[in-house]
Amino acid sequence: MDSVKKLAAMSVEEREKLLKDFSLDANQISEVEKVLHIMPADVGFKYDIILKDINPTDTEKSVEEKNLTEYLEGSIVTIRVHVSRPSYPSKAPEGYPNKDETPIEVHCPFIPVQKFEHWWVFLAESTKKQILMVKKVPSVRDGVEVEFQLPLMVKPGKYHFQLHLLNDSYVGCDVQQDFSISVVKDPNMKIEKREEIEKKEAEEEKKEEEEGEEGEEGEDSDDEEDKKEK
Repeated sequence: MDSVKKLAAMSVEEREKLLKDFSLDANQISEVEKVLHIMPADVGFKYDIILKDINPTDTEKSVEEKNLTEYLEGSIVTIRVHVSRPSYPSKAPEGYPNKDETPIEVHCPFIPVQKFEHWWVFLAESTKKQILMVKKVPSVRDGVEVEFQLPLMVKPGKYHFQLHLLNDSYVGCDVQQDFSISVVKDPNMKIEKREEIEKKEAEEEKKEEEEGEEGEEGEDSDDEEDKKEK
């Protein structure tokens, strides 16, 4: 057994047998069951890639297109992430009368103060291994949605991303999903806008090259210092 998720996925009978094999008594097994009921072992999320087209006849309404196979260069898409985890009955802490806003208390008997769960949602670019945006989620008791606005100011091609859901209290409860977005050429794009995209791409490539050279220079200087010390 190497994770809390696997332990929580077992039936009560299977779990009881396993814990008895580790010499836990009935009271200890009962305590384990209570903690598993609190821990977000089966937290998860789903996402949609949304392109909003504004209706020119009514600026207050928009048409949403979800999870298209291709997106035009220069588009701005919304990554909508819905996070959910099972609710469990607990007394709302003072100052949180609304159940939807009630944070979930963390099982941490060796911390002298009351602590509550918090989650972080990261949107990252896979190829460059770069975090693009981060949002904090205070509680996912009954599910919560967060959105990232992602401008596709890039050249046509396939771009790879990752969504990470990280917990600030428990180890082994984090979730990750990979996804890709295909960007295609917009035949109606103005020359000025395409030049802007190409300029941005060139600046980013130059910046990456400079950062790579600085890293190599740092490694060389470290090697020279090691040689001198020897």
